Amino acid sequence: MIEHLAVAIVSAIAFLGAILLYGAFSPRRLEGWKFWLCFAAYCVLMEGNGFLANELFSVCGAVGNGVGRQTLYNVIRYALLYALLFRERPMVYLSVTVIFYSWACCIENLVVGAILIFQNNTVRSALENPTRSWLFWIDQLLILCGCAAIRKAHPFQPQTNGSQNRFAIPAIISLVSLVMAGRLQNGYYQGEINGAFLFYFSAVLLFADVMTFVLIVWNEKDERLKGENLTLTARARTQAESIEALSASYAAQRKLTHDFNAHLATLSSYLDNEQIKDAQD
Repeated sequence: MIEHLAVAIVSAIAFLGAILLYGAFSPRRLEGWKFWLCFAAYCVLMEGNGFLANELFSVCGAVGNGVGRQTLYNVIRYALLYALLFRERPMVYLSVTVIFYSWACCIENLVVGAILIFQNNTVRSALENPTRSWLFWIDQLLILCGCAAIRKAHPFQPQTNGSQNRFAIPAIISLVSLVMAGRLQNGYYQGEINGAFLFYFSAVLLFADVMTFVLIVWNEKDERLKGENLTLTARARTQAESIEALSASYAAQRKLTHDFNAHLATLSSYLDNEQIKDAQD
């Protein structure tokens, strides 16, 4: 029972980090308690020992065992969570999920590599029973804190200009990083690399993943500036047309005023010369 509860808490922490990151880029489908109720239900159904989680893991066995199977399984779990709780287009679901899981794998490898440099036995025991290891909890908390920091630094703002395309290049970079992170894990399990190599190479991959976020933010700012520029251009064009119309109206009014003053001057001249008939005509 305790073991099952620990696995459920770990899944909830991982999913919480995911929705914090997703919320920085997409609007929620539900608000308030309905959102959190759906989140809790998903955590129960898709936690490590849940029925749906086991069935999904079995289906993912079609790609083989090991890191590849685990990667596909987790990407599908996080993508389904994204689709359930947030409104977005399918390509964005997949792209942001790949970015998130790539960050998670890089952080995990970074933590494992750091501990391997000092205590190899600690990592071995953590891999054998992760839910009872402080190392595994540190990994999950780092992911959660990283996603919370991104959410705070990048509050959601609706994008109207090419919002789907801004994830294309970052997703490709994160996909490459994810594949290489999986290769690093395999290398560690097979004894091909040591802790120092795992740590330093994971740091490089994590830096590349962080730069994907910077690239997304830069693309969003560029798109927002383009949208503002189009709006300002349209507003300036409208104002110019209004000024032209006002100038034309003012010129017409001046002409009418000039003609009216000339008419009054003529009448005044006729009256001064007592040319009543001419004034009447």
